[in-house]
Amino acid sequence: MVKGSCSGWHSAGNFHLSFTKSGLDTRTDVEEPISRVNPPDPTDPWAKHYATRGLPRPPMIEASAQGDVVVPPEKDGWEFPLQPKGMPSVRPASIPRTSSRKGALQTNPQFEFVNEAAMGRAAKEAVVKRRREAMQVWHFIGFAVLLVLGIGIVNEVASYLIDDLPPTDLLAARSSEIGQQVRRLYNLPAQPLGFPTAKTILFDRESARWAAYEVVVTVRLSADLYAQADSNGAQPYLQMQQSLADARIKVLKHGLFLEVPALRETPELPQLLVLTHRAGEKLIVKVPLAAARSRWRWQTGVVDFERRRVNRRLTGEVLANFSAGSYIIFGTPDAREVMRQKMAAARRYIIAVNSEMNRRGLAE
Repeated sequence: MVKGSCSGWHSAGNFHLSFTKSGLDTRTDVEEPISRVNPPDPTDPWAKHYATRGLPRPPMIEASAQGDVVVPPEKDGWEFPLQPKGMPSVRPASIPRTSSRKGALQTNPQFEFVNEAAMGRAAKEAVVKRRREAMQVWHFIGFAVLLVLGIGIVNEVASYLIDDLPPTDLLAARSSEIGQQVRRLYNLPAQPLGFPTAKTILFDRESARWAAYEVVVTVRLSADLYAQADSNGAQPYLQMQQSLADARIKVLKHGLFLEVPALRETPELPQLLVLTHRAGEKLIVKVPLAAARSRWRWQTGVVDFERRRVNRRLTGEVLANFSAGSYIIFGTPDAREVMRQKMAAARRYIIAVNSEMNRRGLAE
């Protein structure tokens, strides 16, 4: 004999079983399984899972690309699985309600942490991406800097091992500077010089860290130079100049010009010049220069101009320094005839002075 009552629901359907005082009361009110009404999609394993158990598939919660949680709107007629008939429809509290606007979420505290976590994860991914891009840029810059430094170091090492002499640009710059100094040293108003040309010649090599050079500076004259003639051909003219000067002294000392009018006018013997250097002639100056290697680079020392060597010494001045008309250039085609006429006039004057001195009985 069974006392009391008990009722229950079968999980596979709406099967009601109850025990009463009068005995076993069975009532079968079973609906067709869901799998028979709506066959599951064979490609979807979850559809098969819910269909075999007679459960409707709950709505899915998804996250958008921006990290927002999107819950599909509630479908009409959706009820909690295995809900007995006659009971009010109950929706799980874990699934938030949606608004009428598609894709919009109502405020639900239970799902705020989901949205915040998605947004935080997206922000972290963006920060990591930016850091990764920045690190790539810095890596590229560092590689470029290291490449430039490596090329410089390799160039220095190669120049140290291969170039056992000073570089040509260093010698060219130093020789040009020495050439300008030599020009300033020899250029005078009476002896103008043109622009110099300089080149370096290896003179001595004692070791791999020291080399002696000789800077050859070449300058050219800008004008002809003239000086007092003193050659053998000019000696008669020079002697006549000296005799004429002595006669003038006698005339002034004894007052001969007071009584003899012919002695009042003294003839002129102009200065006799000779061409010493022509324009364009070279003046070559050799200046010693020492170069030494200091660590990785070559350096030149201080130039000692006292040890310079010159191929010639310039004599004479430009013709502009002499008074116009007071000179005769010895060696020109018309110079001989002019000299003959000047010397004849001077000889007559000297003879007249000596005759007057003898007439008066004056001693020389």
